[in-house]
Amino acid sequence: MEVLISEKIKDYDDIIKIHNLYFDNKWQTNDIENMNSTENYSFIIIKDGNKTAAYLISYDTSDSIDLFEIAVDSGYQRQGMGTILLKALSEENRNRDIFLEVSEDNEKALLLYKKNNFKQISLRKNYYKGNKSAIIMVRKYDN
Repeated sequence: MEVLISEKIKDYDDIIKIHNLYFDNKWQTNDIENMNSTENYSFIIIKDGNKTAAYLISYDTSDSIDLFEIAVDSGYQRQGMGTILLKALSEENRNRDIFLEVSEDNEKALLLYKKNNFKQISLRKNYYKGNKSAIIMVRKYDN
């Protein structure tokens, strides 16, 4: 396994495939190309040979980092990939807070974030489809 930290990516296919398995808003190539051409987005990818096992997309807001999306291919789940990605993001942004939002019913993600020192700071009621609330979390840079 290899962790690639990059501001830009070249191979979109695996990321689109993984994203479309887990998220309601389906992506096409131009969605990734748009992020790739915007300087504020960065990517961290875990590769197993030529295959993308997991990825994280972040957005630099100048004051902080927003964790835009994190996903692990189904064949690689429960192997610590999420923690590896979050640690890489933290190491790349040592002096900055990292913010995220997650659906209140995404138990796996909530466990991952809590395990990695993210704390709930706010709640957006009825934010997602089905009247699900969004939990806003932060990992302070001093953690």
